[in-house]
Amino acid sequence: MQVAGIRRIGDRAERIEVGELRPLTDDWVLLTVMAAGMGDWDEFVRTGGWDMGARLPMALGWRQPTG
Repeated sequence: MQVAGIRRIGDRAERIEVGELRPLTDDWVLLTVMAAGMGDWDEFVRTGGWDMGARLPMALGWRQPTG
């Protein structure tokens, strides 16, 4: 799956390949995104100012917590 993300902290955001989608559950829907934006918080994550606990490479953008 391709996402807007970073390979290392401080890198410019770019289109990168990450793993496959996890299987959808009955209460999820899959959308095709034609355009998206990035928020101020993505700059904090990209530059290392906010540790989201994600492993690199990582997609930028807000994600619903799972668990």
